[in-house]
Amino acid sequence: MQKAARPYYRPALQDVTNSLLYSKSGSSIATKNLTAFPDSSCPHYERLPSVAGKTSNCIHCGSFISHNGTYGLTSNKKMMQPLVVSPSLMFSSMIEEQEASYEELSAEALKLRNETTEWLCETGESLQVSSEAIHKAVALFEKVFSQLLQEDHKKTSLLCLFLAAKLIESDKTVHHIKALLKTRFNITSSFLRQHEVKLLTLLSWNLQCVTVLDFIQLFEAQGIVFNSDKVNASNTEKPVTQRIAESVKKYAEFFAEMCLQRPGLAKFNKLQVACGCVAAARKQMQLALVWSEELEAMTGVKHRGIETCIKNIEGHYENMFLKSEQQTKLPAANSNYSSNRGVSVYIGPARLMK
Repeated sequence: MQKAARPYYRPALQDVTNSLLYSKSGSSIATKNLTAFPDSSCPHYERLPSVAGKTSNCIHCGSFISHNGTYGLTSNKKMMQPLVVSPSLMFSSMIEEQEASYEELSAEALKLRNETTEWLCETGESLQVSSEAIHKAVALFEKVFSQLLQEDHKKTSLLCLFLAAKLIESDKTVHHIKALLKTRFNITSSFLRQHEVKLLTLLSWNLQCVTVLDFIQLFEAQGIVFNSDKVNASNTEKPVTQRIAESVKKYAEFFAEMCLQRPGLAKFNKLQVACGCVAAARKQMQLALVWSEELEAMTGVKHRGIETCIKNIEGHYENMFLKSEQQTKLPAANSNYSSNRGVSVYIGPARLMK
């Protein structure tokens, strides 16, 4: 009998996006192995047209270039490999793959899932698992939750975290996580093997799932701040700076992590939440346009389609941090957070800074 293929490698969709988002070592090109901002040293002479043909991307730095010539400010002075697949094609594939919402759950089941998701995020943070793996683990847990209502949800979520780590982390990190699961949660190797197969069977051995962070990283690789953007400062508009462009990126990823524990966002799909995080980050850094023409062309999402989502994200941020009497300072874009007995606390330094 032919053995089933091992699922412990990047799914097909991520293989397609390697030319833009990942270096040969598997690191995110948007954050590692590249010289820093600004991208003005790249002349954007060679361009790869989008599927629709109205916009394009620079082959060498991945920057999004609009129909009128404005371009995204990226950290990608030069990618390790020339861009060969249009990000618009990758984006279309991600749209097809994104999971539907889970509003069919009862109020009690939804509460249980949200509580377990929050615990999973905290545990992943304590185990020093990457943001990408935590987002993937939450997505996997959501896919199997309704089929395992009578199971130990925390152990199931830890199995999802272990599978996500196998997908994304290095072998050394996976072995480290495996050891911590045994010492902290008494999850043995035999338990992992037995229940891993059960979990994979429920997933039909398909670990493909698109997360909010996947969308955000695809946008960041093309630029979510543009050379045409202006900053509102003292009743005047000033050009964007390196600090602002980098801070927008960090805030977007910070909001993405925050949204993992936001039940009120379940009514929005992952693309809408990703766009909402980007818009909220731009607003946080006082850009004149919260949602620019370039972002609309890149994502196909209009501002009016995410206004409610943006308000939800900003409201959650305000409730957890700005109005919290337990906090003595506001969380910076390079800070993570978790929840401990209902009180917001800081976790840092953030993985986003690594």
